[in-house]
Amino acid sequence: VVGDVSGKGVSAALLMAVVHGAFHGGGLRAAGGDLGRGMRGLKALLIQRSAENRFVTLFCGIFDARTATVTYVNGGHLPPLLFRTGGRSLDPEPLQTGGPVVGLLAGATYEEGRMIVRKGDVLLLYSDGVTEATDHDGTEFGRGRLSTTVASEVAGDLRTACSRVLEAVEAFATQTDPEDDRTVMLIRFGGRESPRLTPAEQASEPSTPPAPPSA
Repeated sequence: VVGDVSGKGVSAALLMAVVHGAFHGGGLRAAGGDLGRGMRGLKALLIQRSAENRFVTLFCGIFDARTATVTYVNGGHLPPLLFRTGGRSLDPEPLQTGGPVVGLLAGATYEEGRMIVRKGDVLLLYSDGVTEATDHDGTEFGRGRLSTTVASEVAGDLRTACSRVLEAVEAFATQTDPEDDRTVMLIRFGGRESPRLTPAEQASEPSTPPAPPSA
């Protein structure tokens, strides 16, 4: 989960506390793992508990390692970017299925998206404080610079890659003070590889699997 509340200061912190409480309090479990339903429940809670015109952009996803599937809902947040292993790193796939910002529109609905991932694929999540950071001319860092920076680091250590992204943003916007928080999250998907057998080992492999041991 990554999110960004509207506004700043104490009121924004209290709004995010409500979001945290909804997730840690078991709201998603109460929805039976249905992310769309969970997001609708959070929407209703925020409309009830927060001031008018206060909302949160929110991305929520669940990775099922058995099926190598990411199920997600994007509630008005900047689309996370999926960098495919061995693919065109500068053309990542955005995860944008979902609905509008959460807590603003009472009638909003949210659709689940699904993405099959492969071993080595990397998912980038970020806040608008990264892409909207500006230099002294008012030019934004932007998604293009972000993708280029991540693509050059994505094959290595992801903690280092996150640091390099934040360093690049800070260097770009060195003439201006940060106007928003800067959040970066990188997730590499793993998986088990089938063992590689030598020709001798392949020849000695039984043609049928052994029977399981008796209890």
